[in-house]
Amino acid sequence: MSPQLLSILVLAGMFVVATMLPINIGILAFVASFVVGTFALGLDEKEIFEGFPVSLFVTVVGVTYLFSVAKLNGTIDLLVDAGIRLVRGRAILVPWVLFAVAAVLTALGTFTPAAVALLVPVGMSFAFQYRISPLMIGMMVICGAHAGAFSPMAASGALVFGIVADSGLAVSQAVLFFASLAFNALLGGITYLLLRRRGEESFVERPEPAAGDELPTGGGGVATMVRRQPRVVTWQQRATLVALVGLVVGALAFHLQIGFLALAAGAVLALMDRDNLGRAIDGISWPTILLVAGMVTYVGVLEHAGTIEWVSEGAVHLGAPLLVA
Repeated sequence: MSPQLLSILVLAGMFVVATMLPINIGILAFVASFVVGTFALGLDEKEIFEGFPVSLFVTVVGVTYLFSVAKLNGTIDLLVDAGIRLVRGRAILVPWVLFAVAAVLTALGTFTPAAVALLVPVGMSFAFQYRISPLMIGMMVICGAHAGAFSPMAASGALVFGIVADSGLAVSQAVLFFASLAFNALLGGITYLLLRRRGEESFVERPEPAAGDELPTGGGGVATMVRRQPRVVTWQQRATLVALVGLVVGALAFHLQIGFLALAAGAVLALMDRDNLGRAIDGISWPTILLVAGMVTYVGVLEHAGTIEWVSEGAVHLGAPLLVA
């Protein structure tokens, strides 16, 4: 059996096991990287770890740490309330707002996982507060991030356009971008329709209440009343909002590493909130980090095995430029 075919079969086996059993696929990917790399390809430790995504690791750690601090000091709740005001109290529209923001961020060049990491904490807080399916919120953010990812300014778009050009094929950048945008919008729409019923009772028009007014909320089939008090914005929250704006500007305008920016901002903000200083680290998304780091490390092993090139050559022989892309 060729190394390329073996590595693909191992990859398929990991997905099957991780789907059927409650184990993080990142663990399986690290194990597979060692076994396939060492015994099938004869790679040493340094070569196996060449694929470890250091930049992505720092990005996910930094962004989730920053948003953990923002959650603890109440800034995330402020953003959720702002989202509700933006759509005039119509909770039904917020998933599409998240989709659109994610698409714009990635189209402007934000790394797709970074855009997802920026928006998912806000979306999950919204889903929890309004009893909406968190799976739908997560899917809408991810679909939005992929919708903009084939922009000529995005890393994924530049990579694909380069591969297509090197293969001697001709495909319009606009066609590829809008085809991806349309596909992901369609996928988002299907997700929205399928998962909407889980939060049907929460999808009601909610006019902005006056101070002290009561609004009904759904959930579990039981109508309850929640008193909305006017929210006082603290100086820590103002500092957090400034930090979030600075994070976006630094990443988009100055192309600074978003993970380091987020870690720096999170550390400064955490020191301003000494009561929650020790709790902030608990909000780092370690399962996500393990999954991404393990899988990307295994992709590095696939590259050593020549699997990526093998699959790419097979795709080129398909002939249709758009299908190849």
